[in-house]
Amino acid sequence: MSPDSLAEQGTSSVQAARLSRQPVSLLIIEVDRFELIDRTHGAQYAEHVLATVAMLVRDTLRPRDVVARRSAHELAALLTGLPLPQAVELAERIATAVREHEFVGGSDGRPVPVRVSVGVATAPVHAEAYPALVAAAERALHRLARAGGDGVEAALDPAMEPSHPPLDVDRFVGRNDQLRTLVRMLDDAMLGRGQVAVVHGEIGVGCSTLIAQLAPEVAVRGGSFVRGSARRLPVRPPYGPLADVIDELRRLPGAPAGDWRELQHLVPALAASESAESGGGSQFRLLEELSAFITTAAASRPLVLVFDDMQWADEHTWDAIEHVLPKLVDAPVMLAVVLRDDPSDPVALDRRKRLAGTEGAHDITVSRLTRDEVKRWVEAAFHRQEVGREFLSFIYRNTEGNPLFVDQLLRALVEEGAVWHTGERWEWRPVSELQVPSSIDALVVRRLARFAPRAQVALAAAAVL
Repeated sequence: MSPDSLAEQGTSSVQAARLSRQPVSLLIIEVDRFELIDRTHGAQYAEHVLATVAMLVRDTLRPRDVVARRSAHELAALLTGLPLPQAVELAERIATAVREHEFVGGSDGRPVPVRVSVGVATAPVHAEAYPALVAAAERALHRLARAGGDGVEAALDPAMEPSHPPLDVDRFVGRNDQLRTLVRMLDDAMLGRGQVAVVHGEIGVGCSTLIAQLAPEVAVRGGSFVRGSARRLPVRPPYGPLADVIDELRRLPGAPAGDWRELQHLVPALAASESAESGGGSQFRLLEELSAFITTAAASRPLVLVFDDMQWADEHTWDAIEHVLPKLVDAPVMLAVVLRDDPSDPVALDRRKRLAGTEGAHDITVSRLTRDEVKRWVEAAFHRQEVGREFLSFIYRNTEGNPLFVDQLLRALVEEGAVWHTGERWEWRPVSELQVPSSIDALVVRRLARFAPRAQVALAAAAVL
């Protein structure tokens, strides 16, 4: 059935439901990370995935239910006479069927993990007209997507819905080649071929956001995504990011047990008991224990270990990573070292180049967004509303495609009332009246100035911590 035919049938069904008070439920089914499947395995395979999902949906639903394609990566199902609890139950069965299906035939011959998110709304509970029913299901789907997808979300009671949709700037666009490379590295790591990614770019360009896209990919492959960060402090604590990672690894089910006499200096919780003896502070033994701890943890599950903000890391952390790398060649482990390029820091630059030159390492540069990518992001933030050439030019000209600048600018414009929602669409002041600070720092300061003085003090303290 075509989308237009579904809309016609949906309109008549909702009208009949309003008169008879019999329920009609709508499912909007989105293939999670469909664009990544398309980029990694090709458009033909992506179409195969959607067709297979549609088959699984039809096999799960009742014969009289109607299924149609809504967009490149979405399906919709109209369930007449089915109240919300039963519709949610059917949606859960769809998500489970997709989760358990083996999607074979990807570009590298391996099974491709596929998941779906399902938004559910019911008339007349959530709406008394078909367009409003669609909007309620879309809002539920949006909430689920923000929470990570892979599941089912029912629409809220209309009284609990916000008066207008919030600005949706938490989006990921572009970076097609870089993300494709990272996913292929992840798949190699899953097979026991250790991987190293060195991800870098200017401040605000989205290096950490790019790496974060791997988290759901790791989860669907049965692995664990663990992150540690260096911190911008006057004195750089030795092994800071490594201590974060080891502390997270020890919390996983089946974490390595043993007498970690040196590692307990970094993570006191690893001490077998309060009276347990610690090591004598040997750096070599510490590095050996570090290697053993990671490889033992990887025996239980594949691991992606992220070391973020490494431009602020101490020399000991860099040394430790270089020491560990040879031990992970045959382990299901992927290391991702993330740092911001700073020409004034020759030490970090030299360390990055040395690590990127390691055998098997991948050097991944993250650049600013193109004008088209900014357009896609802004229109997605405005819930698929076209923004027009003038407003887009204003955004791109003032941010030059830096994602952090785009994010902060859009938030500031909404907070200051320069961009608002009328209840039907987003509007904004004439571009000639909009003012933008010359830097990201100045823009953040302008946003912070809206808080009360006490709140500003608290935020400043939190930033230091």
